Amino acid sequence: MIKRDGRRQPFDASKVRLGVEITLADRPVPQDAVDDLVATVERAAYTSQTSIHADEIGRIVLDGLKDLDEVGYLRFASVYKEFQTASDFEKEAARLDSPSSVNRDVAGADPGISERSVSEPGISDQGDPEQGDSEQGDSEQSEV
Repeated sequence: MIKRDGRRQPFDASKVRLGVEITLADRPVPQDAVDDLVATVERAAYTSQTSIHADEIGRIVLDGLKDLDEVGYLRFASVYKEFQTASDFEKEAARLDSPSSVNRDVAGADPGISERSVSEPGISDQGDPEQGDSEQGDSEQSEV
């Protein structure tokens, strides 16, 4: 897979699973639905003609969450699209009521809400969003 900064690393479905599980914490979503979503992302990653970009993984997860759980969708969208205000949530919630606008390009749905390549909520873009590192990847640790 290709990270936002251009680095390449092997795809790891367990990182996608962790992000989805964090997003759906305390939500009434069956485990088999989570398994299916992770499997969808995994298929896309392994059948891609070229390396899959992290932003594409995020779009697939977001699209899957839209069908599973609206609250989970909004949680994930808030990180993926970098919501800054409550009105960002309101706009995205309104899109859920308008299926045609949610189904169009998720990344460009609102110029006031930017897309993020991060596919796992709660994980800083400073680190490796696919690794779950809080700062930099282990191989990139700053020397002291």
